[in-house]
Amino acid sequence: MMFYDIYPRKSYADFIKPMFETLKRIGYYSKNPQSVIVANKAFNGTHGKEFPLGLRRYSDRRYYYEGNGGAVTIKYQNTVMGYVHSDDTFEFTNTRNWASYNCKQDVLNRLFDAFWLTRLSREGGMVLIKRDFHTRMPDRSVQYIVFDGLRVNIKTLELHPSSNHYVEATYLDKKLTKALRSKYEDEFKAARAFIMAANVETLRQDSSNIKSVYERDIYENFVSYIWKELTVRSFRNSAVSYLNNVLEEQKTIWFDRAKKKILEGIYLEEKPFKTRYLQAGERLPTGNWGFKIVKHTGA
Repeated sequence: MMFYDIYPRKSYADFIKPMFETLKRIGYYSKNPQSVIVANKAFNGTHGKEFPLGLRRYSDRRYYYEGNGGAVTIKYQNTVMGYVHSDDTFEFTNTRNWASYNCKQDVLNRLFDAFWLTRLSREGGMVLIKRDFHTRMPDRSVQYIVFDGLRVNIKTLELHPSSNHYVEATYLDKKLTKALRSKYEDEFKAARAFIMAANVETLRQDSSNIKSVYERDIYENFVSYIWKELTVRSFRNSAVSYLNNVLEEQKTIWFDRAKKKILEGIYLEEKPFKTRYLQAGERLPTGNWGFKIVKHTGA
């Protein structure tokens, strides 16, 4: 969903005047978009006059502003998404409420040409990337993890001094992780030999003898993961012959997935990590070991 009815804004001034010029594209990637004049017709809202972000018949996407240079407040379904300030910057708010659906990020992507808001689980979750105006695709020259209080210019994505910060990025140390994998290599090889020779009945018996999650060995972790996969499929067909066929087809894939999960648990316990410090806006490295936003002192 991209909300093609929402009219983009170039500046703070576009919000507060009764009519403004915008661009209408003939095809999404058109290099020669046409200019059109859009009229803002107000609703009678909770805060007095409230204006639609796009077609007026959709009343759940509105904005209102305070007089004398006050910030423009942008709402979606009565949730404030942020504020457009008179210096043409946008300040994010209520970002924790964006986790379960994409509507809010799509509204802002359509509203501001330079915005490419998306979710990248391996790059910090909700991320704001600079978008090229002509190609309409992210160029990644500027990239921020989105948080409450992040404030950027709506045209250039330049960071406002009030939200100046840096990012602590945690990642795996290749030398240390290689040593850890070598430490457990014999146990992984033994577990693989047992799993590849196992049938459904063997796994059922072994799974019934598994200890608590804190006392399992490597083999028991593999059995637990693969038995869980089989149990899910047994709701469709509990016949042993069917489950044995599924096991034979999938055990290599399941073993590799289980190994990845087990290694992640080992890494969390042994902590073979390094920390890298990134300036705000710098391209984020991929990794699922955590990012921390740190405000600069005095910002």
